Amino acid sequence: YVGALVGYNNRGIIANSSSTGDVSVTATGTNTYTGGLIGYSYANVASSSTSLTNSYSKADVSATGDKVYVGGLVGWFSIDDSSATGEVSKCYATGNITGTSTGYLYIGGLGGVMYALSGNLTISNCYATGNITASGGSDYTGAGGFIGGVGTGTSISNSYAVGYVTASGSGTVYKGGFIGNNVSDAVSCSSCYWDTETSGTSDGVGNNDPDPAGITGLTTAQM
Repeated sequence: YVGALVGYNNRGIIANSSSTGDVSVTATGTNTYTGGLIGYSYANVASSSTSLTNSYSKADVSATGDKVYVGGLVGWFSIDDSSATGEVSKCYATGNITGTSTGYLYIGGLGGVMYALSGNLTISNCYATGNITASGGSDYTGAGGFIGGVGTGTSISNSYAVGYVTASGSGTVYKGGFIGNNVSDAVSCSSCYWDTETSGTSDGVGNNDPDPAGITGLTTAQM
């Protein structure tokens, strides 16, 4: 668990925080969680919560390992109890993100994986501008300009991404200008955008065609 500010956060509240510089990890273990600000953050106790607000990272981030979750702001952010809640708001990341994995790889300009297995996670008024370079392995690769992988119970609003996204792997590869892999097709979005020119892709969500409602591709001039 590696982050410029926090490696591992359980039910903490992080606000008005920032980072710059470089975060680089090469791991021999099976799971690597790396973020420009936070490596791993979650809430898994009844009626608990965790939040990340009014914060940013300008750090370049790179991670190498077997199962890699890496993001410009946070590597992994999850809500794991049905009555727990999570919030990420008024945050941004501008660093370039690089991930290399022999197994799973989820990589995003803001977050690697962000989801609510149960409970609710809201992401609002955030953006990411860094370029994404993903070299995945034999399992799933999810690479997104904003988030690599999202899941059930997650809502995103008033957010955007403009970074260039490149992704490869010997397994299944999902690449999107906004989201790489929308697991279970469960994300709810409103007023979310990606730049179809700077991202190098006309696909907003890698595993959805058409893209979910609320995610719109715009030209650089329109952005």
